[in-house]
Amino acid sequence: MLEKTISNTIIKWANLIEVDIDKITLTENYSQKPDISKKVRGIYVIFTEHDILYLGKGWVIDRQWSHAQKLTGIFKGANDTSNWAEFRRTYGTVALDQIKLLYVPVKYEYNITALEGVLIKQLQPLANDE
Repeated sequence: MLEKTISNTIIKWANLIEVDIDKITLTENYSQKPDISKKVRGIYVIFTEHDILYLGKGWVIDRQWSHAQKLTGIFKGANDTSNWAEFRRTYGTVALDQIKLLYVPVKYEYNITALEGVLIKQLQPLANDE
């Protein structure tokens, strides 16, 4: 199960680079708001049953809706990027009911940035270009 692989990778690398993480939260339905405070920052992973689509950092509640538009190609306020346009050309659009969201609150921007970088390198999400 991809969720377990992602979670184990997050825990492993957080421990290796000494970043304290809170609990890992999974939202099975991407259209559903995660059960987290709007004031919490951290790392989030957007994935399907078989593929890791994107890994990012920030205020997950705000970023979730922006990425929904980029995944579906239906824009209502979010700006498209060349990276997401290339993703849709290569893989097509993705229905929101096929997408899961995993979120990890992390304190301090330097910890968030460090963990995001190592996880992108390890998990190689399809839509990340770093």
